[in-house]
Amino acid sequence: MFVIIVDIHAHAFPYLGGASGYKDSETHLRYLQRGLSGATHMKVKGTLPLPDEDVNFRVGKYGKFEWMKNGEECFIQWMPPSLVDNTWPPESMLAHMDWIGVDVGVLYQAHLYGHLNEYLADCVKRWPDRFIGMAQFEETELYKEPMLQELRHVINDLGLKGLYYNIPKRERVDDEKFDSVWDEVLRLKIPIMWDIGRRPTAKEYLDVISGLERLMKRFPDIPGVVTTMASNLKWPTDPEHLDNPRELANLLSLPNVYYEIGYVLAFDLYEEYPYPQNLKITKAAYEQFGAEKLLWGADMPALMRSCTYRQSLDFVRIHCDFMSEEEKDLVLGGNAARLFNL
Repeated sequence: MFVIIVDIHAHAFPYLGGASGYKDSETHLRYLQRGLSGATHMKVKGTLPLPDEDVNFRVGKYGKFEWMKNGEECFIQWMPPSLVDNTWPPESMLAHMDWIGVDVGVLYQAHLYGHLNEYLADCVKRWPDRFIGMAQFEETELYKEPMLQELRHVINDLGLKGLYYNIPKRERVDDEKFDSVWDEVLRLKIPIMWDIGRRPTAKEYLDVISGLERLMKRFPDIPGVVTTMASNLKWPTDPEHLDNPRELANLLSLPNVYYEIGYVLAFDLYEEYPYPQNLKITKAAYEQFGAEKLLWGADMPALMRSCTYRQSLDFVRIHCDFMSEEEKDLVLGGNAARLFNL
């Protein structure tokens, strides 16, 4: 029997120092700086920049992003050194998929990669059996009719299959002004990939979780995936640490909500493969919600800061020994196949 393997979280992108779908490269650099300014889970030399601080933020080489602060040349290692020019074309993603036997990759965006709807649509057009593309827009503007028209266009005309949604920090996700977005998602019959993001305090984070729970209860026919193990993963000694997934139980117990596992990047400063803390969270999610709610995602190519692509797959296939082989098949592709009608 053929068993499909689907990586629910993959990337392809042009040179990260270019415009990448924004009006110019300077705009893209602002998104990059804002996105990386709070990345305390990555290797950093020097002091992280503030989101809009004038520090000559720039794209370096070998996976590094650089700036000048306090008279010191600083950098953050967001990508692995193997990304010499900080680009990751679809051919590179496909080569790695072929290497370890991944059948389909779901291509995410996130604003710091660029505004990539057309770029990902081209990937899907060229390799329709290998890639599924997620659309993304400025979330605070998406409820407006011109943006909804663009959403319809990228789904109906360009062939993207879902919405990647980075929950804004200054808006309530369940604010009824955004209901036009969810109504459109229902009409289009697409899933949402929820990027909850990192929050400075546990209280702020749990407020977002509660808002998303209320929203998904109001729209039970919208399937949603909580990406990167709900994003706000902190080491147990951190004062803002949360018991994930226990404190997300009300949200993750909803029948229309899935949970992406495999995000080992959160812990690569603290432990080594196979990442026991990550495995502990994964086992807890499995025991509480069942294998049918879990989806494997690697987050290539950033993953390679932490382990190889094969090791990411083997995290489930070998190290999740608390699952049966049939359950592993669900997590590694069966659930995603059902979500996207593959």
